[in-house]
Amino acid sequence: MTTTAKYLEELRTMESEPLEIITAPKAGKIKFYSAIENLLIESLSGKMLVADFEGMFRFIDPDFRIYDLDQPSPATEAILVDVKEFKSGDATLAQIFLRLSEDLEKIILTPAQILRFCMKWPKHLSQGDCGTLFPTRIGRNYYCFYIYSDSGYYLHVTRLKSDRFDYWSGDYKDPDRPRVVTKRLTAEEF
Repeated sequence: MTTTAKYLEELRTMESEPLEIITAPKAGKIKFYSAIENLLIESLSGKMLVADFEGMFRFIDPDFRIYDLDQPSPATEAILVDVKEFKSGDATLAQIFLRLSEDLEKIILTPAQILRFCMKWPKHLSQGDCGTLFPTRIGRNYYCFYIYSDSGYYLHVTRLKSDRFDYWSGDYKDPDRPRVVTKRLTAEEF
């Protein structure tokens, strides 16, 4: 069993609350452009914290500290990630991520993987106000890390059940298309 699988199994068997369940009605006509291919995030110890990246981000959402979200992640194996751009559509964050996979566990990245992605490939972050979305789980709850650029990078966090940054709408044009970064699904997971 992989380190990540062991961690997930431990979380599922804990006596506290179960994992948060995220459901949403299907998104109407959300469309994505193809993924940017072959981006590999190497295996990580999980010790990277958001606070360690204050020099990279011009602003870090205070919710990381307020809600104690800046915690070490589980160690992870190397993974491939997909970067998709919105073409058009109307959807909430939950609908966007559930459109990519009905099982969020298959596409989420750990906070450490998200930070590593930002370090390795800042050019793959959306360079406008629309930003880049990353699904993650901290403890038993699902979140979205939202990064946008405006004379520097701004990092926000919101729960998938929240209404903050929750609705995306429109037909997006270059160069300001929102992007979504997720763990790549294998052929068996589609």
